[in-house]
Amino acid sequence: MNLESCQTFSSIVLWVGIALTAAGTIGSQYIAKRVERQKEQKANDKQQELISQNQKLLEKIELYQRDLLEKDKEIKELDRKAKIASRGITSIYDFNGTKRQTTPGSAKVSVGPEYDVFKQMVELEKAKDFSKLIELCEEQIKKTPDWLTPYLFLGVAYANTGEKDKAIANLRYVVDNAPGDPAYAQAEKLLQQLEGIP
Repeated sequence: MNLESCQTFSSIVLWVGIALTAAGTIGSQYIAKRVERQKEQKANDKQQELISQNQKLLEKIELYQRDLLEKDKEIKELDRKAKIASRGITSIYDFNGTKRQTTPGSAKVSVGPEYDVFKQMVELEKAKDFSKLIELCEEQIKKTPDWLTPYLFLGVAYANTGEKDKAIANLRYVVDNAPGDPAYAQAEKLLQQLEGIP
């Protein structure tokens, strides 16, 4: 091999070396950029997951705070009613809609429009006209939310129209607000049937 051939061969080897070095540099930069992008993507994914978890946690906290406010209102209302009752002041509706009011030293019983509504509820239940019974009961509950009988009839009507959850909610309200009252014993029996309690 002559000197010129050796120089040409050396030149080729040098250029191949330079090309391989350049390719290696470009390849390693490409790989480094891909690795960096993957790291960034994982970091973004993790950040999005944390944001989502934080959002869910905030929603739970807000719900809990609303529940606390509702419970606080209920406690204040119960406290108010207890103070009134401790003074001997009551105002309740009997099963048939008769209003009974007591104050220290006096008692008053009055028959108002609720008595006529009671008769209508009885007739609608006998006639099995549950859609009209539902309508009448819901309207009456808006007018006299303290009278438990419309809740009872509403529970019965919902039970007969297949709306079990609504029936249970109304009957539960009656049972919770008239514990031990024989006039509303039917509510507890029907509630047990709907809840599958023997």
